[in-house]
Amino acid sequence: MLIKESLWIKDIIKNLNLPSGAKILNIGSQDEKYLKQQYYIKENIIDTCSNKGYQIVNLDIKPGKGVDIVGDICREEIQIKLQEMKF
Repeated sequence: MLIKESLWIKDIIKNLNLPSGAKILNIGSQDEKYLKQQYYIKENIIDTCSNKGYQIVNLDIKPGKGVDIVGDICREEIQIKLQEMKF
């Protein structure tokens, strides 16, 4: 993701009118190491969601620190799990 893209998403998040505690699914989140390298994703997207009281759930196909759900979103068992979590 480019910095300009993260700023565009930040503006969208700022205009969301979701209740505090709403779940946001971060598809293709990668791990914490990636977020340290791409610091602007955390600053512009993750922190903006957190400041609005949204709950971020990280999904990635590879396990890693900070990944909440590991799996392929195209797989039925992952889709069922996400449905049960009420996204």
